[in-house]
Amino acid sequence: MLVEKLIVSLEDRCEGCNKCIRSCPQFLANTVIRQGDKLKINVNEENCVSCGECIKNCPHDARVYLDNADDFINALNKGEEVSVIVAPAFLLNYPNEYKKVFGWLKRKGVKLIYDVSFGADITTVLYVKAIKEKGLRSIISQPCPVIVNSIERYYPNLLPYLSPIGSPMHCAAVYLKKYDGFKGKIAAISPCIAKSDEFARWHIIDYNVTFKSLMDMYNKEGSLEEAGFDSPESLVGFWYPTPGGLKECVEQVFGKIYHIKKIEGPNLVQQYLSELDKRPNNLPLIIDILNCSEGCAIGTATEKTFTIDEMDALLLKKTQSITSRKKGFFKKVSPEDIINSLNKTLRMSDFEVSYIDRSSKTRLSESEIADSFRKLLKSTGEEKIVDCSACGYKNCRSMAIAIADGNNVVDNCLEYNRKKILEEHEKSVTEHRTVETLFARTQDISVLQQEFLDKLNNDIASIHTALTGLSTVTDSTAQGMSSITEKMKFIDKSSNDAITGVDDLRTSFAGYLKMSDAIMDIASQTNLLALNASIEAARAGEFGKSFAVVAAEVKKLAEESQNTVSMATQNNEKVQLALDSIVSLVSTLGDAIHTVTANIKNMFADLEETGASVEELTSTTEDIVVQAERLNDELERNKVDQEC
Repeated sequence: MLVEKLIVSLEDRCEGCNKCIRSCPQFLANTVIRQGDKLKINVNEENCVSCGECIKNCPHDARVYLDNADDFINALNKGEEVSVIVAPAFLLNYPNEYKKVFGWLKRKGVKLIYDVSFGADITTVLYVKAIKEKGLRSIISQPCPVIVNSIERYYPNLLPYLSPIGSPMHCAAVYLKKYDGFKGKIAAISPCIAKSDEFARWHIIDYNVTFKSLMDMYNKEGSLEEAGFDSPESLVGFWYPTPGGLKECVEQVFGKIYHIKKIEGPNLVQQYLSELDKRPNNLPLIIDILNCSEGCAIGTATEKTFTIDEMDALLLKKTQSITSRKKGFFKKVSPEDIINSLNKTLRMSDFEVSYIDRSSKTRLSESEIADSFRKLLKSTGEEKIVDCSACGYKNCRSMAIAIADGNNVVDNCLEYNRKKILEEHEKSVTEHRTVETLFARTQDISVLQQEFLDKLNNDIASIHTALTGLSTVTDSTAQGMSSITEKMKFIDKSSNDAITGVDDLRTSFAGYLKMSDAIMDIASQTNLLALNASIEAARAGEFGKSFAVVAAEVKKLAEESQNTVSMATQNNEKVQLALDSIVSLVSTLGDAIHTVTANIKNMFADLEETGASVEELTSTTEDIVVQAERLNDELERNKVDQEC
C-alpha cells in the first residue's frame, strides 16, 4: 500500500516562518492555518508536486517525508515474494557498501535484485523508437515524477509532449514481470520522494523504499555477505541519475544527431515549463528535464554522502569499465547490436504510459483574486505590487491567489498587518485623546463629587441633629400623652361615678315622690274628714262649735299640706329635669372622653411608629455617612493615582 501523504508537516515544530512557501516552486502547495494565536503551515497534498524543497529548507525540521520501508520489511518478514529494483544512484551514493546491502536484502528474503540502469537502457531505446514510429516532433522526458506532477497539475498544454514511454524504474519493473515472469511484489530502492506518486499512478511497483530509510534499517543489522544484480547488465543507463543523463545516454548510443536540451533545478524547471506552457513552439526533439539540480544521484531522499567531483569520478570509472567487459550479455557486442536486440525483444506498448489533466482545480477567476486583494486592504495598483515577499510568495498577486484558493490568510501579509497596526495606532491615539478628555472630565466630576460629599456630610449632620431632636420631642410627647391618658382614665371613672350617684339620687327622689303622693292622699282624706266633721259640727249646733273649729284647722292643715306637696312636686320635677340634664351631660362627657382616649391611643401609636421611623432614618443616615466617608477615601486614592 503506497502512502497517500508523501510530505507532512509537524505542527508542533512549525514556527510559521514561511520558508517552506518561499522555497516551494508551486505557491499553492502550502496552506497556512491559524492555531490559537499562531500561524502554522501545512502541506496541500492536492497541489504539492513532491519536489522536497520545503524539507531541504525548513530550519525547524518541521517537514518530513514518508515512504514504504516499513511495509516492505513487513512483507519480507511475512514470507511474501518480493524483488527489488535499484536506482543507479544507489551505487554512486554507496560504492563501497551496496554489495553488502544487497547481501542483507537477500538474507531478508528478497528474490531478485534488478539494476534500473538496464531499465534506463530500455527507456533510451524506446524513446528514439517512439519518435520515429509515432512521428513525434518533441518529447519531454518523464523519469522525474516531479516533472510529471507539475505538468499534470499546472501546465496542461504540455501533456501531449510528455514521453509515452515510462521511466527507467517503470521499464525495469515491466521487464521483470512481463519478460522475466516474476509474479510477486516489487520494491523500488529509490532516491526520490515523488516516486511514490509515479508508482501509485501505474500500479506496477508496490513499494517506494528510499535510500535513507533503507540504510537506516541496514545499519541496525549490517551484513558480511555480498550480492550482485540478477538483471542483465546495462549499457549506458548508469548515466541517467546525473544532470543531462538522458542526453548522455542517447548521444553515446545514437551519436550526437538529435537536438536534446537538458535543464535541472526545482525553480528553473518550473519557470521553463511555465514559459513553455504558454508558447510550446520550436521545441527541442528531446527535453531532458529533472527537478534536482544535481540529478537523481543527489535526490530528495538521499543522504548526500558524496560531492559532485566524486560522482564524476565514479561515472568515469564506470564508463571505462564498459569497454573492458569480459562477460555478460554485452560481451564483445556493439551498441548497434544491443539496440537491435532490444528492438526485437521488446514490445513498445508494454512500456507505454498515459497522463491525466489535473489542472482544472487550480484555476481561479479574476473576480476571486480581486476579492482577495480587497481582503488584504489593497485597492490601488501600487498597493497590489508591493511584492515584499515576506509572506513567502514572489509577489502580492500570488498571495491573493493563495487566499482565494484557501491556502493562506490575510494575517500572513506584512503590508496588511502594517495597515492594521496603523489603524490600531490611530484608534489608540483617538482613544488616548478620548481618555484624556474623560480624565479631565473625571477630575471635574471628582471636584463636584467632593463638593457634593461635603454638602452631603453637612446635610446629613443637620438631618442627624434634627432627627435626634425629633426623637427627644417624640419621647417627651409620648410621655405627656401617656400622662394625659392616665388622667382621662381618671375623669372617665369620675364621670361613671357621677352617673352612678345621679342614678342613686334619682332613686331617692323617686321614694320622696312616693312619700309626697302618700301625704297628698292623706291630706285629701284629712280634708274630706274635715269636711265631714264640719258637716257634723253644723248638725250638732252649739255642741259642735268646738269640733268645727278643730275641723277647720284640720282642713286648713290638709290644704297647706296639699299646697306644700304640690310645691314639692313641682320642685321634684325641676330636680328630675336637672338630674336628666346632668346624666345627659355626664354621658356626653363620657363619649367625649372615650373619643379623646381613642385618639390619644392612635396618636400614641403614631408616635411609636414615628419613633421607629426616626430610629431607622437615624441608622440610615449613619450608613450614608459611612458610605460617604468611603467614597471620599476612594476619591482621594483616585486623585493620587491620577497624579501618578
